[in-house]
Amino acid sequence: MDSLICAKGSSNATSQGAYGTTCVGDSGGPLACYNDGFWSLSGLVSFGLGNAEAGSVCGWQDTPSVFTRVSAYADWIKDAIDEEMGTDAEWSDWGVWKSCTDGVQSRFRSCSGEKGYCMGDDSEEQFCEDVVVDTVGSCSSEPYPCHERATCKDIPAKRGREARIACKCSRGWSGNGFHCERIGGDPFCPWPLSLNSEFNSKGRAFNVPSDNSLKFSAECQSGNENEVCHIGCSEKLAVPNLNALSCRCKKNKCYWNPTSKTGRSVSQLQCVKQEAKSQPKCESDLDRTVSKPMASIIKVLKKNLQRSNRNFDVNGLDFGYSYSTSSVSNVMSGAWEASFGKSHETGASFEMNVVLGNQVVPAVSATCTCTGKGRKIRCGYYYQLLNQSSKKAKLMRKFPKWNHINKSAKLLDTFNQVVRG
Repeated sequence: MDSLICAKGSSNATSQGAYGTTCVGDSGGPLACYNDGFWSLSGLVSFGLGNAEAGSVCGWQDTPSVFTRVSAYADWIKDAIDEEMGTDAEWSDWGVWKSCTDGVQSRFRSCSGEKGYCMGDDSEEQFCEDVVVDTVGSCSSEPYPCHERATCKDIPAKRGREARIACKCSRGWSGNGFHCERIGGDPFCPWPLSLNSEFNSKGRAFNVPSDNSLKFSAECQSGNENEVCHIGCSEKLAVPNLNALSCRCKKNKCYWNPTSKTGRSVSQLQCVKQEAKSQPKCESDLDRTVSKPMASIIKVLKKNLQRSNRNFDVNGLDFGYSYSTSSVSNVMSGAWEASFGKSHETGASFEMNVVLGNQVVPAVSATCTCTGKGRKIRCGYYYQLLNQSSKKAKLMRKFPKWNHINKSAKLLDTFNQVVRG
């Protein structure tokens, strides 16, 4: 029983020789202990066993006597003193254990009140070892090499030293990583998740695949109240059928509960593979889109050339237009789809040229551009004038007009030289 202490003295404890520690008439006497230079009252004599054969009233040989444990009644003793003396001094609750430093961690409490004093110490220490390094297996070994409430880290072999693992207890737990104990006695949610129904009848036991396809956040192992356990997948193109669980506690009985209504029907946790999302592309026929605007540009160009060269018949010149990219140059209209295909990713750019014989003059560029988000995303070709400074250069949805193209590309000046040369 927690309220009793058993203790046996030396063989010379009584005048009768090798007997126990108490005799008739000792009831209520002190059991005092000497520790760190101080005597403290640990117990009060309750009863013992005498020696009837020898007629002794002292304790039986090699049999301990029983004492009332004073610490078990410390609160009652304090309340009685406070009531008699009118004191109000009392201890606060113990604080949380501090981080492990040099194998020791501490926690503290404070005494408050205007009259009297608090019995006991305001601090206490315990042994700890927050990280243990061992050469046992690896973190992926079966069974799991660390304690279930500890994280595991693989340390690769280096400079002749074998590969090792480092185990560390999760937040809210204390120990050496191979054994972890709850700090402060606070309630916690179960781990692994298959034990979720054992702590609280409201909890649902979750089946977790053994292939390590699921990844769990550190909160899942610590299991502190109100924390959220986030679940992910090892594969990039996979998503879990349940994203998160919240630790709920009622009357110190805790369980993991899905954070979303859709997850309340899930008991088998798994990763579901998703098809890679295709990037938006331009699927329109650029050659067909610009055929009329480019024909109009060439028509205006010939008209202005004729005005500048009245003695020359410009109508006899065979103008055309072509496309160029960073890798392919001068693909004539009509061969665009056969050369470049019809589907192009965002950022694909084509330069459109006005062609007369061997003379090729860049006029305007078209770039595949996508706007919007989600289902509202739209892709198409936006146009840009050439030879523009970075500040003035901009993409336009509509095909530029003749005067803008001629000003930036100097089409008229270039072909005037060709006609006159």
